[in-house]
Amino acid sequence: MKLRIDGQQIHFRIDKSELTRLCLGASLNQCIHFPNGRGLTVSVLTGRSTSPMQLIFDNDVMQLLVDRGSAYDLLKALPRKEGIATHQPFNSDQRMEIILDVDLRFQNYPGKDHEWA
Repeated sequence: MKLRIDGQQIHFRIDKSELTRLCLGASLNQCIHFPNGRGLTVSVLTGRSTSPMQLIFDNDVMQLLVDRGSAYDLLKALPRKEGIATHQPFNSDQRMEIILDVDLRFQNYPGKDHEWA
């Protein structure tokens, strides 16, 4: 899983095997360690939701809840380039754009050392 934050946009990029695991009910988890013992756990999981995706924060945990049907639709539509995108309001005049897509460039190479396109 790759995570990119740019202003009010959070972009999650996963590979096909990670999407398959999500569709089978597994979660994707990654811990980012910072100085002074701080950290952020990023978790992507599927469930029932009224929107395609929802970003949830709880202390040092950021969860992306992906609607199970949306995840299945994305898997069935591969190898399309479009992922899932939504906007989540967080106060009266601001919103966060959330994007989840599948990186198909390295589907045969499970290594973590590739760069963003």
